[in-house]
Amino acid sequence: MAAASLMVLYEDESVEVRYSDGSWLQLSPCGSEFLFDKTPPISAHPLQPSERIRQRTRFVISSYKELIVQALEFRNRFASRPYLPAELIPADKRAVRKDQRS
Repeated sequence: MAAASLMVLYEDESVEVRYSDGSWLQLSPCGSEFLFDKTPPISAHPLQPSERIRQRTRFVISSYKELIVQALEFRNRFASRPYLPAELIPADKRAVRKDQRS
């Protein structure tokens, strides 16, 4: 997978990540769903649409797990209510700091 070239956290706490190969990822405001748009291979026909994957975050397949974990860590660092699925976030990173509690 390509390296992230841009990460944006929007006001509604959704995240958009752009990658150096032209693909992009959108993480929903609550963090529980994502949309990944793959860049078509160079050999693809110019009119061939790109492949889009839409899944629940906690059930992400291993091909996209690293991308999702990276986007979730970015989102949780700045969001008012972090999304902490046990399947993706290690226990030591799920601990809520006292200053983050509502």
